[in-house]
Amino acid sequence: LYASAGYDGRIDLLVTDVVMPGLGGRDLAERLRADRPGLIVLFMSGYGEQDAAARGLVPVGATVLQKPFTPRTLARRVRDELDRSDARREA
Repeated sequence: LYASAGYDGRIDLLVTDVVMPGLGGRDLAERLRADRPGLIVLFMSGYGEQDAAARGLVPVGATVLQKPFTPRTLARRVRDELDRSDARREA
């Protein structure tokens, strides 16, 4: 969060854990999106998408990558999110 404040370049994607000490992933995403409205967020969690949303850990409809996952799965999900965002911008 603090490093992004001094960075003027574009940030396309945030990959964050849902539960972290001090500041949860949802709060982090909301703070970053305040300055970067188009920011894509990929949450990681031991909870599934519906369970994490039901607990209020992520917004309803958020993309959640359930742990454990492989580096290949992470790379594929990141690519999918970036491609989906590019398609929305072009539409």
